This record gives sequence, structure tokens and C-alpha cells, in this order.
Amino acid sequence: MSKEKAKKKTVVTTTTVTTTTEEVLEPKLVETHYFLILDKSGSMDTVRQATIDNFNEQIQTIKKLEKEYPDQKYFISLMTFSDDVQNVITDVPASEVKELTMETYKPDGFTALLHAMGHGITLLQDKLTPSMTKDSDKIVSAVVVVMTDGGENASHLLPAKWTSERVKTLVETLNKDQRWTINFLGANQDSFLTGSKYGIAKGNTLNFASTQSGTRGVADALGATLKSRAKNIYNGKSSIVGGNLSNSVYFSSVLDNESTITDEDIKLKQEQIDELLKKTTKKDKDSQK
Repeated sequence: MSKEKAKKKTVVTTTTVTTTTEEVLEPKLVETHYFLILDKSGSMDTVRQATIDNFNEQIQTIKKLEKEYPDQKYFISLMTFSDDVQNVITDVPASEVKELTMETYKPDGFTALLHAMGHGITLLQDKLTPSMTKDSDKIVSAVVVVMTDGGENASHLLPAKWTSERVKTLVETLNKDQRWTINFLGANQDSFLTGSKYGIAKGNTLNFASTQSGTRGVADALGATLKSRAKNIYNGKSSIVGGNLSNSVYFSSVLDNESTITDEDIKLKQEQIDELLKKTTKKDKDSQK
């Protein structure tokens, strides 16, 4: 949120005197509920350590953002899925989140992707909807990231019977609310085609190679987008605080999201990200002159 407090002007007119007063409006706290829906099927075993490191880096990035932007608070949820879903962390303040370990992340089983998305997003929706009111003293928002290295193959075995059509309807409904941003990270598939079947915008989709370094590159991508989002909220540019940036450009706001994060060519090194953010800041300042 911008350091400058907004001012609301009130004009009072009588037959003889017109008086203008200014009321200082305190910036609202922006509360982000960050939800990672993470594949834990057997194929993820080849990138197990990189996936663990990836999650832990995201948490460290979020903790740093809270210190840099005191008007922004984060709550973390982690749901893993294979044949069914496991709630590992449920809406915990970022400062209290414990690191993922080899003991708490053990890949095994098939891929109930649709069930994880439908069940997980619905749970978060039910929790946040009551607090997403216009007269609240804070802005409540949600960032959902789905990460998988394969295609759906097990949801039809579960009682809830989540289908791509049901998931798409859910996602498209939430996409109409700028406070919701739903993203898809996929490997070993056409992630853009898969994401579109689930209602996820192209700008919120990213491909990664299912390798150790490709998976590590995901942490850079997520870190860059989290930083960019926090900065835009601070500067009042995010649509959730009345700005003009859409919730459908999460990855594409700072990355060439049509490129695949691979072993041979990881373009998301932190120094490059920082340089990009500096250029963005310079453009902002030039446009204000």
C-alpha cells in the first residue's frame, strides 16, 4: 500500500458559505491467503528434494515481504495430493509456518488433480467469503497455486466426482472477483491447454521441466511474482486496491511465461528478477513526471 494516505474531500454548501474539509483515510491492511496445492504422486519422487526446497523458499520470501510491507499480512495453506488429498498446513500465519521436510513430503500414488483443485479451492472459498465484505477494515485476497508434474488420473475414483467442467465453473466464477488469483504450474504436459480446460488464464500458467533444476527454477518464478504483486499492492496498482492490474496476469506480469523452466536454460535468476523490477520502478517514476 502506498505510504501516502488517501484524502477524502467533503464539500458542504449553504446559501452563503461553501466549506471544504479533508478527511484522512487510513490505508487498509491487505491480507493474502496463499494456498499451494502440490502434487505428491509417485512421479514427484524424482524431484522430491527440489520440491521441498521450493516450498521453503516461498515461505522465506513471504516472511521477507511481510517485513518490507507492514500493511500486508500472509496466511499459508498447503494441500498435497496423490490418490486423495492431505491438509498439511491450513491457513497458518506465515511467521508460524514450519518448513517442509523429507518426512512431511513423501511422494506416492496416483494423481487426483481435479479432486484436489475442486475440494481445496472450495474449502478456501467457504472460509474467506464471510470476510470478503466491502465494509471490512481490511482487504482479504487469495492466491492459489496448483503445481503438478502429470495429468489427472484418479479423481474419478473418489466420491466427490470432481470433473474438469465442475472445476472450470468454480475457477471462472472466482476469476470474476479481482481478489482471487488462481494459477497453474505444470510439467510433462501442455500446461496452457490443461489450464484452459480448468478455467485458468494464460497469464497465470507456467511450464516447468520435471527435473531437479527445473523444479528449483519454479521457486525463482514464484518468488518474482510474489514480490511483484506485493510491490503493486504497495503502490496502489493492484486491482484489489483499486489499481489497473488484472488478476489474470500473475506469472506474465514479470516473466516470459511461455518459456519452460528447464535444466539447460533457467532464466529466472534472482539478479535478473531484481533488474527487471528496477526497470519497472524507473518506468513508473518516468510516467509520473
